[in-house]
Amino acid sequence: MALTICHTGDWHLGHTLYRRSREHEHARFLAWLADQLERRRADALIVAGDVFDSGNPPGSALAAFYGFLAEVRRRMPQLCVVVIAGNHDSPARLAAPDPVLRGLGVWIVGSVPYEDGEMALGRMVIPVMREGRVLGRIVAVPFLRGADLPPEAQDVAADAHARGVKRVYDAAIARARGESNDGEPIVVTGHFAAAGARMSRESERLLVGGMDGTLPIDVIDAAGVSYVALGHLHLAQSVTASAEIRYAGSPIPLSFSERDFEHEVRFISLAQGRVARSEPVRVPPSVRLMRVPEAGWLDRADAVTAIEAFGPREASLDERDWPWVEVRARARADERDVLEAIEAAAIDRAIHLVHVVVERPEAEAGRVASEASSAASLDVRDVLVARWTAEHGAPPSTEVLEALAEATAEARTRLEQRRVRGVEIEADRAVISTGVPGSPGRHNCVASALERSARLAGPTQLCRVRSADDSGRAPTTPVETRSMGVAARRRELGD
Repeated sequence: MALTICHTGDWHLGHTLYRRSREHEHARFLAWLADQLERRRADALIVAGDVFDSGNPPGSALAAFYGFLAEVRRRMPQLCVVVIAGNHDSPARLAAPDPVLRGLGVWIVGSVPYEDGEMALGRMVIPVMREGRVLGRIVAVPFLRGADLPPEAQDVAADAHARGVKRVYDAAIARARGESNDGEPIVVTGHFAAAGARMSRESERLLVGGMDGTLPIDVIDAAGVSYVALGHLHLAQSVTASAEIRYAGSPIPLSFSERDFEHEVRFISLAQGRVARSEPVRVPPSVRLMRVPEAGWLDRADAVTAIEAFGPREASLDERDWPWVEVRARARADERDVLEAIEAAAIDRAIHLVHVVVERPEAEAGRVASEASSAASLDVRDVLVARWTAEHGAPPSTEVLEALAEATAEARTRLEQRRVRGVEIEADRAVISTGVPGSPGRHNCVASALERSARLAGPTQLCRVRSADDSGRAPTTPVETRSMGVAARRRELGD
């Protein structure tokens, strides 16, 4: 009897792009996914992490998630739903309703469960049933943080994290093999960046692992495993030459760099412990993301002409379906109204102008050309690793990298939403507490990385970075980008 699973992940419910909600796109995706599950008679659905875009998702995102679960339960009572936490999710918050939901066929694994100091592996191995018969087992391994790893694996060696991750996978897979009969498929989940896979740097956070934020794929011993369902990378792709280890990708583009990705969910049919069929099903796009121009830059006149080429607004068109447009323009030294001219051209066009980057001459006020472009070329983790190594003579430990990942994630989320937990906000000035105690050298490294993170977060000025011991310093450069935001949206709505 064949087992059919649907592999998806990286939904990022509650996501905003330049402060614009993606709720409409997510609603359409979830309705479409419920139809596909029913039409294709799936036995199991795997959501491979990053269900939500942040650890504290808005109520609308929670309503969308639980509404979807209720709908598929109503239409497919036998469907087994397995959800793991990703690096964007709060493990505890995501898994809080698990005891209730398990009675409804929904299994949520937020972190590695421990009982009396030992991994409770039985809670991570989930049988998929049909008419009282076990069709196969899913080994539900979430995004693994330092606290998830066995205590003896939590040391400061460069490859300690990878070794700890492998130990968790080896133990969980061994448990599944011990419970399985011959021929029963075993499906393993994961949420991490595999070395060699293609990443989207604009929207995927680097994770603790190797020095480049990746883990070797052999942390999962795939011998005897039928399929590995991975999350974290937004481009649907196979990790190896075979089709047995895959990323499902995200269902919608989460940045303009992902606008040409073919977003999909993957239906896998398993028989006799092997993949019998692997079928990608393209997610129909709800909103088109467009960059003007596709590559390079336009001068003021050409940028205005390109915007005017879009069709006019008409009552018959649903505003929610208008394309989202990003414009990149280059201004001469004597041009001060490029942004305003582009905004004016978009007023009566059937588009949402969500982001404008204006590149100015290098001589202007002594500033380097294209701050947005140069900031985007940097990498938060690389900044920290390079500076830490220079100051301390050795790369940072896993603990420091985890602290950086959490601090930069918090900075991006809170700065974008104009609310930072445990900090003071006055207008567009923010004070961020990293929660990383230690030496001034450590503080300065994290502060530098956070400054760069703030540059990418939007037009917010980071005026002071404060460590856990309340020592602070001013950032070395102003933090600003030229981007469309709330003000432009208000003008568009006539507010």
